[in-house]
Amino acid sequence: MSGAEIAAEVAAGLAEAGAETGSGAPLIGTLIRPPALGDDPWTPGPGGSPTEFAVTVVKTKFQHRHVDGELIRATDDRLLVDATGPEPTLTDKLEVGTNTYTIMNVWPIAPGGVAVLYIVQGRV
Repeated sequence: MSGAEIAAEVAAGLAEAGAETGSGAPLIGTLIRPPALGDDPWTPGPGGSPTEFAVTVVKTKFQHRHVDGELIRATDDRLLVDATGPEPTLTDKLEVGTNTYTIMNVWPIAPGGVAVLYIVQGRV
């Protein structure tokens, strides 16, 4: 089984978990990637509009032992994001429900070198 096939199975599992623990439907978020930069980091590149990607998400909280008040705050959410699309970056935003998260950190879960899941630290 390839890494992409495993990532698709993980995405299906996230959708099922979201449906079973939420409102009965998978939780679908939107990864918002800003436009590419021009020659310098202060000038937007051509196009000027962000790109959006639909992602399957399961929203959880960090364990208390991980919350230090600075790097990880008690109000931060731990978002499990499928790896069938692009890898979230610190310059992206993630819309989930009525929240728009700033991505503070991303931990890819990549056994064998292929990402099958991303753990995203999101801050509203």
